[in-house]
Amino acid sequence: RHGYGVVVVGILNPVGPGAAGGLRPGDVILEIDRSPIRGISDLERILRSSKQSANLLDGLQRGDSKDLIVIRLPD
Repeated sequence: RHGYGVVVVGILNPVGPGAAGGLRPGDVILEIDRSPIRGISDLERILRSSKQSANLLDGLQRGDSKDLIVIRLPD
């Protein structure tokens, strides 16, 4: 549908930052802090370069709608 993004297959830690921020299996992460996510390498690069305790604004496709969620990285 959108040609880019990373599909969330599952949540490894049900009390981790993704779950706490509202990430769900089936979501497609389209961007993080306005940087497009074209594949897993983009996602890994942004997460590795982000500071501890950072709040990341994630744009995602959830079903037929687009949503924004905030994920706070651990300290």
